[in-house]
Parts: sequence; structure tokens; C-alpha cells
Amino acid sequence: MGLGPNEIILAAPQTRNGARKNWREMLRKWLVQCPECSKVRLIVGANEKDRHICKDCGHSFVIGHQSRDGPSVL
Repeated sequence: MGLGPNEIILAAPQTRNGARKNWREMLRKWLVQCPECSKVRLIVGANEKDRHICKDCGHSFVIGHQSRDGPSVL
């Protein structure tokens, strides 16, 4: 069932802005920096307190809270 020629769907501006903020926050959360070699990687689905092994140096660490200044670890 589709829309007719005279039907319009309007998205509320706050929904669009909220979606953008959610994407930005999600990407910020997924940026993970290795504390050993300082390499930053995008790890899709990364959550705080997840264990991660750096693909560059092999260092194992726990992903920590990320600040506005950039990626960080616990």
C-alpha cells in the first residue's frame, strides 16, 4: 500500500536532529583507541566494558567511557 499523489509524510524536525545526534553519539562510542599503540579504530557495536584486542599491536584492553575530547579506555 503506497501513498497517493496528494498524500505527504512530514518528519518532525526534532526527529531528524535526534537521529543525527544518535548517529554521532553511536559513532563516537564506536571509536576505540588502543592505550598501547594509540591507534584509533571504528569498532561497530562496541560497548563500554567490552574486551578488545588491538589488531595492530595485539594489546588486550577493556573499552572505557569516551569523552568529547576523543576515544579513551578504562
